[in-house]
Amino acid sequence: MNVLAVKVAEINRAGLPPGVTIVPHYDRTALIDRTLHTVRRNMAEGIGFVLVVLVAFLGIANARSLARLFSPLAGAGEAAGRRFLSAERVAGLLEPRPGVELEDLTYGRPMPVGAGGLWLAAPGLLDGPVLCHPGVGGAIAWAEPGTGLSVAICHDRMFGPVPEHPFAQLTATIRALARREKGAR
Repeated sequence: MNVLAVKVAEINRAGLPPGVTIVPHYDRTALIDRTLHTVRRNMAEGIGFVLVVLVAFLGIANARSLARLFSPLAGAGEAAGRRFLSAERVAGLLEPRPGVELEDLTYGRPMPVGAGGLWLAAPGLLDGPVLCHPGVGGAIAWAEPGTGLSVAICHDRMFGPVPEHPFAQLTATIRALARREKGAR
């Protein structure tokens, strides 16, 4: 649309008889720009959520790709200098879903699930505020918007009932190192 405005200005300066000008009567450039921005943002967010769902349910990923997938959540919507989600959208994911205090039909207890479907804590492993998704075999990926930390641990060993999650100490160590590193900056 800016190309058209430049061309009209050029014609007004040099291409019309004296006293004659082209005056835009109905300019929707701002509306079109805002609409395109909204469409691009919504498409990026939609693609991101579809990828999360595919990886979560199909289980096809490695730790590096999962950590990268969660990094925009850890960065309040931004990763590697690019904005993928609005900061407000990420903050909204940290809100508990309606009915979170009710017993979950699968687990038989209330589950800390956020409005976006990601867990807000992993009982016995991660306390909030985090956005995480536990997987089969003890695998887990999480993002901490408060610290900028995104981590994934992929594992395919099925655990029976254990008193402590097998990655509890590793998770605590990673989080402590990240907090210490952030404090050193």
